[in-house]
Amino acid sequence: MSAHGQIKVSSLTSFTLGAGLALAASVTATASCASGTSSTSSASGAAAQGGANGHSGATVSSPAASTTTATTSAPTITVQRTGGFAGAKDTVDLAPHGSWTATDKSGARRTGELTPDQATRITTLAADPRLTTEAARTRPPTRCRDAYSYVLTVGAVRVAFVDCPADPDQPAASLTLTKQVLRFTIQPAR
Repeated sequence: MSAHGQIKVSSLTSFTLGAGLALAASVTATASCASGTSSTSSASGAAAQGGANGHSGATVSSPAASTTTATTSAPTITVQRTGGFAGAKDTVDLAPHGSWTATDKSGARRTGELTPDQATRITTLAADPRLTTEAARTRPPTRCRDAYSYVLTVGAVRVAFVDCPADPDQPAASLTLTKQVLRFTIQPAR
């Protein structure tokens, strides 16, 4: 308590919200016990009124210096895989928040959720600027038989290719992202 009957409390509070959004707020409160005096407190988005035991009311307002840090989320990603020796037809739809739905050629559906580490990996790969360059290329007919054909859609970018090491100019960024999406969703861990 200070010389004038005031109490000052300071703290730093950190909140973690969904999708990697963090909010840190500095909270400072000063209250006076002297009758007829009011003081102001700072907090994040709350208002409180005092008044018990002859204490004056305190008003709570948003702090001027709160810090917000947001993590970029991945765009919607779709991987379609067809072909191969057995004639696969798989589709994986991956939402920006990490949930996924997979449908196979029989129409069976599976769902799941990426771990935070997996979501970070996918977000990083989806931000690769080479994806746009790979989408603009025209590819010659494939040299492979029974290879998987893929259509990768990342937001508005669409890349179609065959996973054939013998083909020239393979889309490395698209292939890496495609394989990671499949590994984290429908392919069993090895």
